[in-house]
Amino acid sequence: MKKFLLIIFLFLSFNIPIAKGLENPGDVMIDFESFSAENCDFQCFDKLDKNYNWPKFPEIFSSEWLDENLLRQGKKYFDMKDWIYETPKIINAISRACLIGETEACNVIITNTEKIIKDDFLKPTDWSSWPHDYKKIKSSEAVFLFEKYFAGPMIEAYAIALKAENKSVHPDFKEWFYRRYEPNLKYYTHTQKNWKYERIKKFNLFKKKVPQNHLIEITNMHLAALSLLNDKDAFEKELELWDLYLITMTKKGALPLEAQRGAHAIGYTAKSIMGLMKMAHIAEIQGFNLWDRKYEKEYQNLHYAIEFLINTLANNKLIWIYAKTNDSAGKTKYKKTYSKNFPTELSFYYFYKEKFPDHPNITKLENLIFDKRMCKVSAKQRMKYCTSDNDEIKFKDIIKNDSKNLKKHNSFMGERCFYFTGKYKPEIRNNFVVVIKNKKDEKYLFKTKGPSKKITIKKGMKDCESKHSEGCYVHYSSRIAFGS
Repeated sequence: MKKFLLIIFLFLSFNIPIAKGLENPGDVMIDFESFSAENCDFQCFDKLDKNYNWPKFPEIFSSEWLDENLLRQGKKYFDMKDWIYETPKIINAISRACLIGETEACNVIITNTEKIIKDDFLKPTDWSSWPHDYKKIKSSEAVFLFEKYFAGPMIEAYAIALKAENKSVHPDFKEWFYRRYEPNLKYYTHTQKNWKYERIKKFNLFKKKVPQNHLIEITNMHLAALSLLNDKDAFEKELELWDLYLITMTKKGALPLEAQRGAHAIGYTAKSIMGLMKMAHIAEIQGFNLWDRKYEKEYQNLHYAIEFLINTLANNKLIWIYAKTNDSAGKTKYKKTYSKNFPTELSFYYFYKEKFPDHPNITKLENLIFDKRMCKVSAKQRMKYCTSDNDEIKFKDIIKNDSKNLKKHNSFMGERCFYFTGKYKPEIRNNFVVVIKNKKDEKYLFKTKGPSKKITIKKGMKDCESKHSEGCYVHYSSRIAFGS
């Protein structure tokens, strides 16, 4: 009898379903299994500060701190001090250095991130104790700063550094993160007015997430945290925002809450598309294919939204039916398209083309001629390419003449080199040359090029050491002169 019971026990034990984690736990923007620093995109090596000076983080987004660092006009802010805009750029530069093998940069990220966790920094506005009531948060200012300029880029950098140094996430990270994330999320979902719009009301989104750009960024930040925590169930649930965007899309392809942004409607539509691309990229690393998800309507896919964006850039009038709502768009008339930041909002072009080279949207985008009305606005609103109010701006000319700026992703999508790292073809610029010799073999000479001095030397020494057990040394190393 005992033997029979033992057999049953063993059978049941082997058949109990075991909770599975993520496909690549800890990976956020980079799949480290397929990553090679030698084959990283050129932007990985661009403008790296060798001092790796970590930016200053606020302990609390207090009213005093906000008053000091936000440039206000009345009660609302309209701009921020330059150092805030520079903060994510500095963090991303340090994380790029870590990514290509600079251990010191990785240690700077880990040390500073874990100090922020330990010291309980980045508390929300009007904080006095935990838990923090979202009702104390009176505006989106600090929430926006938290997700976009401080915690968001920091968590992504932290993920890269932990993988690079083969370390585990700090045990207090989860508690630190959710103390901030939960009240900030509730602020967006419980106090905003978006749910009143008929299209959103139709989907019963009262006090829930809505398809709006801030929710993309806070969701992408949460996905990064869930990757570090290896929480597959919560990760998969967060991807519901992708579904929400596509099922609430209009038949014409508009993202309703972004298309209602007055003069900024096209810009916010483009930014949201970039944020959704980032979400799809984060999800793909963990084995989720968002691009091919099917919905009730054939038009419910991101390609259709991209097509609508291209069409509106050629004919601004197509978005006016939504833009006239003028939601959170200031006093500028909705027909006066704001495109001052272009081509940044279209820098997704390179990744999109790499991923879907044969999609008709690529040809359509490359043949795009911008609506002339985009030049018939004040200089403060229009693209830098407009020299007069009657210019014909072609996207193919921007690709040809201003590719450097076009290749700079904005913060809705992140750093270019986090996408182009092997699976998607990187643009490699070998800027260093190294000559390796051997003291015991005068005939041996190996000359090679590479993207950085450190990587090129490593490559050269590896070749030498594969042929000689000792005596290898760097005879010459230099940055390649322009045009070489």
